[in-house]
Amino acid sequence: MWWKCGYLIALALIVAVLSRGISMGEGAGPGGGDHQAPEQLTLQQALSLALQHSPDVAAAERRLEAARALVGEAEAGFYPKINVSEQYTDTNNPVGAFMSVLNQRRFSFDVDFNHPRPTENFNTRLSLTQPLFSGGRTVIARRIARTTVERSADDLRRVHHHLMFEVTQAYFVVLQAQELVTVQREAVAQVEAQLALAKARFGAGTAVRSDVLSVDVRLAEVREELIKAQNRLALSQAALNAILGVELERPFVLSPESRVDALEARLEEVRKAALERRPEVARLRKERVIGEERLRLARAEYLPTLNVVAAYDLDSQNFSRLEDSWQVGVALHLNLFDGFATAAKVHQARHNLEEIKALERRLELDIQLEAKEAFLSVQEARDRIRVAAKSVQQAEESLRIIETRYRGEIALVTEVIDAQVALTGARTRLVTARFAEQIALARLRRAIGGPVQ
Repeated sequence: MWWKCGYLIALALIVAVLSRGISMGEGAGPGGGDHQAPEQLTLQQALSLALQHSPDVAAAERRLEAARALVGEAEAGFYPKINVSEQYTDTNNPVGAFMSVLNQRRFSFDVDFNHPRPTENFNTRLSLTQPLFSGGRTVIARRIARTTVERSADDLRRVHHHLMFEVTQAYFVVLQAQELVTVQREAVAQVEAQLALAKARFGAGTAVRSDVLSVDVRLAEVREELIKAQNRLALSQAALNAILGVELERPFVLSPESRVDALEARLEEVRKAALERRPEVARLRKERVIGEERLRLARAEYLPTLNVVAAYDLDSQNFSRLEDSWQVGVALHLNLFDGFATAAKVHQARHNLEEIKALERRLELDIQLEAKEAFLSVQEARDRIRVAAKSVQQAEESLRIIETRYRGEIALVTEVIDAQVALTGARTRLVTARFAEQIALARLRRAIGGPVQ
């Protein structure tokens, strides 16, 4: 009786385990893992996601925080420096022994200071240094630190704009790849229909076998193009994910309605806005200011420094009796000759500043050229859209006419193939031109120093 109950319990457990395994298997993909449901992703969401995960943005933010810490480091020069030290000495040096005995208040004429016995001393010192005048070094260092913060902020803005453009470009490349896959699928469907017609005519004796073979070859070509288009789509999706900073296999469903806001402006307005608003220009101008301050800092080495110094000492031979002493004074330091090191620093700082000015001019020219290229790219893409749209209409009508003539046995199959090739090419050019306009608009907005969206 008991063994029957045990058998039934074991059988129930086996059924439960198998049922769970079957249910898990139904939810698994072909590779045995769970399929991740695709996420909807608009262009704005993609931009936000990239800003959250981008290592370039994280690095620029850390540089900004590090620059802010430099301000505190520079301002430390205004505050006093307080140090404490503990020192133990044991010496029979006449001067050292004499000074230790004096500090311990144990001086006696009975001591032979020419040949003193080993003398121990424990010294505790609290020292203070307060800068009064540094030749402007501390003030200049603070200005450099503050300008460095501003430069780092401009650099962060540059990273943001560059990332937003890269995301926008990658986003539209994926949408373009999706539409090009659709174009190739339509081409495959058209050629399959043409092949069916050619086979029907060949079966009816109104076409030769070479017609069927020609269309069959064309079908293999468009299927190969479809495979290439699908591969380009997969690669573009992985490239977008890499820019977003997420797993390459993470699936997204993009919004075909995503668009970059149009920008209507004259070329001169675009070039002027680029020079005024680009973070790269602002960053290099801050670099020039820093270079000017570093030249002043190098020249400040010729000026003296003046500090208040103070110290409080405790001296003892064995800690049983502590004797204290103090001193206060003013210390002046003036560089009279340092082997021309300061002159070399000034020379170096001056030439570094001239280099920055030359780079600033080079950057202004590059940005004006980039703005012009972006402006002309938008115009080119719009012209291409108009031409490609008309070409698609003409190619569709041409294919319709030639297919009708082929059905009426008054056109060659090669004419049908040529018309289909022309239509696929026209549709491809139209898709490419449409997305080229969106990418060009994004590049134009980046060129003038504004956000993509």
